[in-house]
Amino acid sequence: MPKGRNKQLTVGYKGDRSYVVRDDKIGVFSHTGQGQVKYYASISNVATPKGKVFSPKHVRYLTVSCVHVRLTDGQVMLHDQDTKMVLMNPAEPHALYSLDIERGKVVEEWKVHDDITVDAIAPDNKFAQMTPEQTLVGISHNSLFRIDPRVSGTKMVDSQFKQYVSRDAFSSVATTEAGKLAVASEKGDIRLFDSIGKNA
Repeated sequence: MPKGRNKQLTVGYKGDRSYVVRDDKIGVFSHTGQGQVKYYASISNVATPKGKVFSPKHVRYLTVSCVHVRLTDGQVMLHDQDTKMVLMNPAEPHALYSLDIERGKVVEEWKVHDDITVDAIAPDNKFAQMTPEQTLVGISHNSLFRIDPRVSGTKMVDSQFKQYVSRDAFSSVATTEAGKLAVASEKGDIRLFDSIGKNA
């Protein structure tokens, strides 16, 4: 990969691969044992299905364990048993992009909503990437919602959408193993939800 700044990292749950995002390229690394990694391949010129090259959006996201909530840099998300990677494009804040790992190519654009932006995403639950689970969770600056790429038209699930009147400035979201949610805001607070639609 050419010189540049590594911006995001995601580690596969099912395989032995890690992925590093640098501008419009994704470096693929294999795990060789004893904590070592080795360069395997790269996915160059990440582009929309229409051919428009983009650098996947860089945001901050939460990770949750049973007792800790941590804020981390970066967001690309492995999906569907590590066969896909969900990307956010800064130029298209209302959509997500599904990259087929085996083909090394973005194969689908998921328009989430016409008016509501997708500012951060998280799996349905902490280990959903290891399963065929298709839905994921998204936030905008003042709303929390479920995304289902299988539905026709826009991918937001209307019955799983909650918009808050106050100016919450949501910035990150994470899910627990049980599917409960933690949502951080730019104000520095973290709200915990049992499910989408309920109050914190």
